[in-house]
Formats: sequence, C-alpha cells, structure tokens
Amino acid sequence: MRLLRAMGGILLTLLCASGVEATDSIRVAAIFPLAGVAAKNGASSVLGVRLGVGEINARGGVLGKRVDLMILDNGSTPIGSSVAAERAE
Repeated sequence: MRLLRAMGGILLTLLCASGVEATDSIRVAAIFPLAGVAAKNGASSVLGVRLGVGEINARGGVLGKRVDLMILDNGSTPIGSSVAAERAE
C-alpha cells in the first residue's frame, strides 16, 4: 500500500510539473539498469513499478486517466541514464 501511495504521489508530481497535454492517458518514463552489472536489480525494480502502475490503473488511474509506462534501459551507466532521459522526451 505504501508503494501504491508513493507511486501515486510521484505520478501526480510528474503530472503537475510537466505540461501534460489533454489525452486519455499519462505517459511516464522509468529508467532502470536492464543491462550491465546492475541488471538483476533493475529487473526487480521494473516488476515492482509495473505492479504499482497496474494497481493504479485498476483503480481508475490518476485523475481518471490511464498511466502508460515507458521502460528505458540505462545500461548501468550514468551516460546511459542521460541518453535514456533524452529518449524519454
């Protein structure tokens, strides 16, 4: 339940901070290490985030809008994180 509340808070913050267009869904990018030395941890994190987003969507989404999750790989490197963040825009 804490994870669900935290995810909801993060999503609401992202919604308010980014000029979201009027659509039927909210796109959220999440950057994880899916390759490289931290890939095992990244895979577990992705499962947790997908579970949280699934629960949020099952309860009506955020402000009535479905959350669409975009998972990006940073290759376990800082440069990979920067590239993934640019790709998310």
